[in-house]
Amino acid sequence: MGSPNLMKSAQKIWIGVAVVIALAALAIGAVYLYHPVRRIPSSSASIASERLLLGGWLAQESGLEEEIDFSIDALSGVHYYSSFLHQRPAESGTWSYEDGTLTIDYDDDESRDTFDTVIRTGDTLILKDSRGMSSDGVYKAIQTP
Repeated sequence: MGSPNLMKSAQKIWIGVAVVIALAALAIGAVYLYHPVRRIPSSSASIASERLLLGGWLAQESGLEEEIDFSIDALSGVHYYSSFLHQRPAESGTWSYEDGTLTIDYDDDESRDTFDTVIRTGDTLILKDSRGMSSDGVYKAIQTP
C-alpha cells in the first residue's frame, strides 16, 4: 500500500484536474451561448448570404430530411437542392434566397417549401416557417475531410 501522504497528494491532483475540466466546460458553454447569431442578410443580390447556406447539413431536430445539400453550379449559376433519407437520394430541386425567404422548388413542379426565418450560427442552420406550411428544422454542417 502507498503512504497516506502520497494518496492525499494524488487525491488533491485529481480534484484539481476535475476543477480545471469543469471550468473549461463552463467557458466553452459560455462561448456557445453568447456566440453571435448571424441572420442571413435579406438582400438577394448578396453572394455572401447565399454562401452561408452552401454545403451539406445533417438534421438535428425535425427538418425536411436527414440530410440536405445546397449548391450553386459554377457555370450556369443554378441553385441546386438535394435531400437524402437513410443515405439515399430523397428529393431534389432548385432553391432561391430573396428578401429574407428561402424557397425550395422541387423537381416534381408541384411542391414547394418556404422558410421565412433562416439563421446560421457557427455550424448550425435553423430553418423556420412562421405560417406552419413547411417542416421547421435545425441542422449541423456536415464536415468534409
